Amino acid sequence: MGKNLEIFFGSFYRYKPYLIAAHEWKGIAGYYLALACLLCTVCCQIKYQILFTEVSNQVQNLSHNVPGISVKNGRLLLKSEAPLVIGAHGRKRPLLIIDTTADEMLTAESAPMVVRDQNISIYGFGDQDVTSVPKITLPLRNVLGNTELDLDPSEIAGLVSKICLGLSLAIFIVTFAFLFASSVLQALFWGGLAFLVRRSVTSTTAYLPLVRASALALTPSLVVRASTGLFGLDLPFVLDVLVLVIYFAYLYFAYHALFRSGLAANEVSVASVGDGL
Repeated sequence: MGKNLEIFFGSFYRYKPYLIAAHEWKGIAGYYLALACLLCTVCCQIKYQILFTEVSNQVQNLSHNVPGISVKNGRLLLKSEAPLVIGAHGRKRPLLIIDTTADEMLTAESAPMVVRDQNISIYGFGDQDVTSVPKITLPLRNVLGNTELDLDPSEIAGLVSKICLGLSLAIFIVTFAFLFASSVLQALFWGGLAFLVRRSVTSTTAYLPLVRASALALTPSLVVRASTGLFGLDLPFVLDVLVLVIYFAYLYFAYHALFRSGLAANEVSVASVGDGL
C-alpha cells in the first residue's frame, strides 16, 4: 500500500514511478486505472449527493403539502394542475420542480432538478450553476423500473428518496464506466502511437511498458477532475482543455523517463536506473 501511494504521489514530479509502472506492473495497468477512476468518481459524486440529500430532506419536511402522485408504465402523473415547486431556505431558486404539464419553458433555468412525466433532468447544482440545457437526463423508467404506484402525500417522500437513490447510483455507474473506458482507451492509443514512432527508430521498443506509463500519466489529470468535482466547480470546456494539456505534459514526462533509461525496451531493471529525478 505504501509503495502504491509513493507511486501515486511520485507520478507528479519524479521519473522513477513511471519506470516502476513500465517494468514491474502487469498487463495494461487496468487495476490502477480502476482505482484512480473510482476515486475520481467518488469526488465528482459529492455534488450530486448534496443536491439529492437536500431534495429528499425538503420533500420530507413538506410532504403534508404535496399533492398525490401516481406512477404507471414509466410515466408520472401529478394530481394537481400546477407544477409542484419545492424550495429551500437561503436558495434563490427552487431545489426541485415536478412538472407533468410538458411545459419546457416553465421549467428551463428554474431549478437544478426537474422531474417531468417521463424523465428526470439535472440542470445544475447551485444558484449560479443552472443552465437552460440539462447536464444529465434519465428516463424515469430507468430509475423506477416498471413500478406502479398511487401515492398519497404521506408516501411522496419515500418515492422522492427512491428516485434520488436510483439517480445517484445511475450517475455513479455511468461516470465510473465512462472515466475507466476513456482512460483505458487513451492509454492504449497513446502508448500505441509512441510505440510506432519509437519503433521507427529502434526495433527493441516494447508496447506494454509504454501503455502502463501512459496509464500512470493519467493520474494528474484525474486528480484535477476529482478536485473540480469535490469543490463543485463546473468548467466544462476549460476543464476538458486543462485535463488534455496536463495529460500531454505528463505523457512527455513519462516517455522521456522510459526512453532515456532504456526501459521502453525492457533492456534494464528499475534498480539499475536508480532514483533519477
